[in-house]
Amino acid sequence: MGIPGFPLHKLRHYFASQMSALGVPEADILKMGGWETDHVMKNVYRHSMMDKEEQAKREAAEKLRRAFFLSFSGQKMNPFLF
Repeated sequence: MGIPGFPLHKLRHYFASQMSALGVPEADILKMGGWETDHVMKNVYRHSMMDKEEQAKREAAEKLRRAFFLSFSGQKMNPFLF
């Protein structure tokens, strides 16, 4: 079939990571993924949550950089750029 082999638990991991990244509530991911407790589920997609946090930090830093740069360059700040 041309489909590479992989363990099914990796598909479950991918599912939880993608649902988390899309903002699906944890309770729904827990139920759809078949986990009995959220402990295991949270460990599965913890990296996804960390990735989202890192992205938010980068975006905030970029906004601050732009505001700082514009304030010293004498340009008017456009609030729609932020």
